[in-house]
Amino acid sequence: MKLRAKSYTEFMGVKVPNLEGAFGEGKRCVLVKTVADIHEQEVKEINRLINSNIDEFEIGVDIIDLKIVVRGNHYKLEQLGFTKMEISKANNIYLLSEQGYIALVQLMRTDRAKTIRKEFRRKYFAMREQINQEQIEKELVYKIYKGGQEGISASKQLVEMETRPLIEKIKEQEPKVEVYERFIDKGKNSDFSLLGKTLGIGRNRLMQMLRDLKILQEDEYLSMGVKFYGAKHNIPEQKYIDKEYFVVRQKALKNGRYKPVTLITPKGQEYIYKKLSKEGLI
Repeated sequence: MKLRAKSYTEFMGVKVPNLEGAFGEGKRCVLVKTVADIHEQEVKEINRLINSNIDEFEIGVDIIDLKIVVRGNHYKLEQLGFTKMEISKANNIYLLSEQGYIALVQLMRTDRAKTIRKEFRRKYFAMREQINQEQIEKELVYKIYKGGQEGISASKQLVEMETRPLIEKIKEQEPKVEVYERFIDKGKNSDFSLLGKTLGIGRNRLMQMLRDLKILQEDEYLSMGVKFYGAKHNIPEQKYIDKEYFVVRQKALKNGRYKPVTLITPKGQEYIYKKLSKEGLI
């Protein structure tokens, strides 16, 4: 694993090492230790959140445990700012990709976490690409200024660079949009599992996103004076039922009781797709 930190970024008073290489060339990643500092939480609490929801993360794509990967090479971990005591005591030393960081913040469920996520993505994960492109564009403009055959070639390259993000975005969305539109065209109600699979995010992550966006309700209960939240029923807020985005039916159980089952209408599927796209979640 070619993990390296060349410099640092200052974010919310925290010195963030610019880590690259663990999830692919040029792709930034972040230590849970850094995430804990930014979100003003203890590392053990973040690790506990990850470990209790580990099925939400894809190993090697969303998350890497450096304690396993580095395999006793303490020097490498010390270079990342860990003390020998921290290394020896830690059960996990997690590293997150951008996708993994987003999945983690979705589990935090606070407005502060969502605000930090958006700002951190803009100031940290997108920084390398932005800096590199600005430098290349300056060099191309200089070549155009000099003229000649090299200037003509630079002009074509600059046009290609300026249009590439739009083309890549279209290509990136094509498979998802095609599957989505084909699914919607059927005009059938969907459950969370099928819609989550269609959008490429899975059932649990889809429902968590909808709870964070206050589209689905969360059960609340008190214990020892502390308010806890659950996700037992996943009933939509009434205004979204009134808009015909959801239908809630009662399913008869063997014990004679009834269980509410939420289905998403085609109209609701379209709304969810647009809402998650607008929020940058898909």
